[in-house]
Amino acid sequence: LGCVVGIASPVAFATKREPVSWTEKLAVGASCFGSLIVAATLGFFSKRFVGELRVLRRQQGLVVSTLSLWGNRIDTTYPLMSVVALPLPILQSRKAVPLTFVNEPAVQHVVLLRDDHITDRSLLETVLTRGKISLNKPGDDP
Repeated sequence: LGCVVGIASPVAFATKREPVSWTEKLAVGASCFGSLIVAATLGFFSKRFVGELRVLRRQQGLVVSTLSLWGNRIDTTYPLMSVVALPLPILQSRKAVPLTFVNEPAVQHVVLLRDDHITDRSLLETVLTRGKISLNKPGDDP
């Protein structure tokens, strides 16, 4: 919405019936260009910040949930064994870590490691260090 307003208002100003000076045209162009850059940046970062990680134990998969530019949830499933392993000391000392995959080097996500958002820290550390994950949850029937 901000991008639309950022582009529509200067364009409406520039299309008035009176003559428009070059400085006004420059201001309109800069405002439109700046709005598009902000929208592109928001889209770039929203696709990379992980909102939720979900482990599919039986399928040995990892579902990575991100957002589109418009706020729609995007779920992408990757094989657990394709996660690029991180050293445990890095996981324990940082607030955010990269999440990359062997078979898709162009895809890089950012996982925030805030304790108030993590429901199972040991499982998260196991996934990000490529440890062995049992098929059953603790307490499930074998």
